[in-house]
Amino acid sequence: MDKKIMSTWMGTEESLEVYLSIREKQEQLEAKGVSVLDLLANDDAAELDEEELHWMLEVFNNIGIIRISGPMVKGTTGYWGRYFGYCGYNDIIDAAESAKGAGCETFLFIWDTGGGSVEGLEEASDYLRDLAANYDTTSFTASKALSAGCWLSTCLGEMYGTPMSSHGSVGVIGIHREFTEAAKMWGEKFTVFRSAPHKALGSPYEKLSEEASKVLTEDILKSHEFFVDAVTANCKLPREFVAENIATGDVWYAQEAIEKGLLTGIKTLQELLIDKSLKIAENESNDTNNFYPQGNNMATNKLTKSITSAVAAAIAAGVPVKDALVNAPTAEADTETDENTTQSGEQHETSADANSTEKDTTGESNTGNNSANSVGNTESLSSLISELVSVKVALANEQAKNSNMAASHDGMKKVVAVAFQRAQVAMGGSPASESDLMALDASVLLSQYAAADAALAKRFPVGGRVSEVTDESGEEDKSANTSMQSLNEEVLLNCAKIGK
Repeated sequence: MDKKIMSTWMGTEESLEVYLSIREKQEQLEAKGVSVLDLLANDDAAELDEEELHWMLEVFNNIGIIRISGPMVKGTTGYWGRYFGYCGYNDIIDAAESAKGAGCETFLFIWDTGGGSVEGLEEASDYLRDLAANYDTTSFTASKALSAGCWLSTCLGEMYGTPMSSHGSVGVIGIHREFTEAAKMWGEKFTVFRSAPHKALGSPYEKLSEEASKVLTEDILKSHEFFVDAVTANCKLPREFVAENIATGDVWYAQEAIEKGLLTGIKTLQELLIDKSLKIAENESNDTNNFYPQGNNMATNKLTKSITSAVAAAIAAGVPVKDALVNAPTAEADTETDENTTQSGEQHETSADANSTEKDTTGESNTGNNSANSVGNTESLSSLISELVSVKVALANEQAKNSNMAASHDGMKKVVAVAFQRAQVAMGGSPASESDLMALDASVLLSQYAAADAALAKRFPVGGRVSEVTDESGEEDKSANTSMQSLNEEVLLNCAKIGK
């Protein structure tokens, strides 16, 4: 950011402060001649020299995963960005181009940013819109995608978050610096000369005039209008709605962002990775040889390992893909290891699904254990993902059946509750409320109804004469009443427990 004029910032004030602090530290190090490689551990520095993919990119199952973290600024940040935790808009573009070079046609952008500078934003926005028009692109955040992050993430079609992820902060801020008072302490005096009245307005070397404040505010408002236009186009919302309800500077959690139209839905990163893998399998089911990019790309070939929920969960938790795949099974495992793995049940979770059909333990059920660069192992991986699709369909059918069963279950439960109330009244008791009875577990309600029905049958036998029965001493037989009273007390106790 240019220190000589006020810079506009499409981000939170916190993100701007973080960036300014980073720049100050970086400038101090560069002034001392310190290289970023000097700051990294030896192993990390050697790793940087070996990498062929962009440092912001990871490839998993032919999905280009691009992580955008920290403040965003114009240009590129190089490895300084990696070291300090920020990035340039051109870094995002370069990472996407690197993914294309690796053969990726599916892109997943993971955002963790409070925003960035206005400069460079439009170029990145245009690039991402074009990318979304030609490739399968999705955005995700488990933390925040605010301000400029909100602008860019909504360029990419679908946008998902977790329940407590933060979205919005649509607006522009400007920070004006003034050194005039500090200059007095330094014993210096600054004089600004201009060839035009609006040249370098807002200079930190002079008091901020009313005219300068007015002009700079107008500039911020113009940037705000560009922001409104971008969100309107990206989210396909009425401009007036965006201006009045979204471009307010407010920050919302995921559910509120969905209601505003900024977010597609709520998902975990693991769910997105699996969904994308399934989609790739469906699209390429007739061309398994192209399931992975070909060539000798070292960084990509490292990632041609098996897809398991454990691997996906590790990546979702932020573990680098190559680290998550270190212990993943590969084609180099010998036959004996494969057989042991099959016998111990260490297979992909879907092959253990109760709804799946039985498989020969030496055959198809072992396909989830290994994947490799060969066509045969690629076909096995494709077969596994096809199996996942089948299981997903079966699961949807079972969920539909369960939904129907639940509706029938509630209806039958209500019938039993009403019958039990009538039994209570017939025995001279006070019936429990229907809502309390419906809150009971079905098995408890059914057993208590059975007891009530038995007591009622004893008191009013079918085909018998209704009368009060007395024993030899002339006392009335109160066993049925006592039984019903005890039953009523038990119902009330159960209802009280539920109330707690």
